[in-house]
Amino acid sequence: MRQEINDTIAAIATAVGPGAIGIVRLSGPDAISIIKKVFSPLGKDTWQPHYLVPGWIKDEQGLPLDQAMAVYQPVPRSYSGEDMAELQCHGGPAVLNAVLTLVLHQGARMARPGEFTLRAFLHGRLDLAQAEAVIDLITAPTAAAVTMAARQLKGSLSGSLAPLSERLLVLIASIEAAIDFPDEVEEPAQNRIEKEITEILAEIEEMLRGFSSSRIYRDGLDLVLLGRVNVGKSSLLNAMISEDRIIVSSLPGTTRDLIEVGYDLDGLPLRLTDTAGLRLTGDEIEREGMLRTEMAANQAGLILLVLEAGHELTKEEMIWIEERGEAPIIAVINKTDLYDSGTLREELEQQNPGLKTVSVSALTGAGLNELKAAIKELALGDGRDHRHSGTINNLRQLEALKRTKNSLLTAREGLNLPQDLLVIDLRLAWQSLGEICGQTADEAILDKIFTNFCIGK
Repeated sequence: MRQEINDTIAAIATAVGPGAIGIVRLSGPDAISIIKKVFSPLGKDTWQPHYLVPGWIKDEQGLPLDQAMAVYQPVPRSYSGEDMAELQCHGGPAVLNAVLTLVLHQGARMARPGEFTLRAFLHGRLDLAQAEAVIDLITAPTAAAVTMAARQLKGSLSGSLAPLSERLLVLIASIEAAIDFPDEVEEPAQNRIEKEITEILAEIEEMLRGFSSSRIYRDGLDLVLLGRVNVGKSSLLNAMISEDRIIVSSLPGTTRDLIEVGYDLDGLPLRLTDTAGLRLTGDEIEREGMLRTEMAANQAGLILLVLEAGHELTKEEMIWIEERGEAPIIAVINKTDLYDSGTLREELEQQNPGLKTVSVSALTGAGLNELKAAIKELALGDGRDHRHSGTINNLRQLEALKRTKNSLLTAREGLNLPQDLLVIDLRLAWQSLGEICGQTADEAILDKIFTNFCIGK
């Protein structure tokens, strides 16, 4: 990919489908000359860098193709770090494709996915964590996810990692200097090396702890409602989202299939799944519903086990609680408008230490705020909101930070070994840390990241 970095590239930068405005973007050494060939401004001497100019796009025969606006951005004040230009056309697909074809005929080539942002990275306009924040902004499911991605784009993660990387380099340099010039440079004291490694490890541990809660703002959480027939799962889901999305009936077995509803809980993107009421049945359709319910429960990030106030726990409900898997469970005691939930709640908490229980009424809304607070607390893992901190939020960054931690632990455990061996582990730690922001990332990592981008960004 880097071999063609000096080409001029072009792509449609706006979403597929009709729209009021569509943008054809160019980047590279011929971007400005190409746009001046195909675009005629209204009036003489109206071209100015970074200013939109009205005019006409004309085809290769000089015939008008579209009335549009044009702008060019010379290096270095451009997104990609090289000459760029944009044509802002009417947003019909046929118009945009015609304009794109026109600029391609003038010498540009079609951009690959993410190539504009890749060039921004290669020209030092963004680091790799900031580049990943671009795609996070585009795909953000909630306003909170937008805030988190914007902070990373601004450099919050990069700012957190840079001092750690610098401290590692200083430590490595001091050890290597003593190895290379033993008569002139004194070896760093072992307690100083240990102190430095321990302090860096503490900051890395803090970032690792924040991963679960920061990632959930980016990727969302699957929350599944389980329970016997007619305990009010569908009514509860409707009450949580303040909308009648699911048919509710007093007849048991109304819900036979999985029904998924998106919900924004204070910025947390949740996928709520209502399931068929759990029961033994000879009905083939209901058996299929039970199978799908079990599959959804196995894939859930959080389970709401809906119980009925005023009723004793069934054997099956006890088993669901006792044999709960990795997904945390909240026992939701519904219908408190009809029955007292105190006895059942006390029984649950005594028999299952650590089980979160909440009493609600889907009919009146009582207890719903407590339930939402419990969901948010369990979803965030450590109970802290990491939206505004510089923390990692994807698996690539997580794995790199874990490798950094492991190399530092190995280095600390080997402090009594010769320092030329110690410095190997410290260098591995520095290299893994550098992968996050791209200082030490190889081309395979870059290709994997940027091929996930849309064409035109």
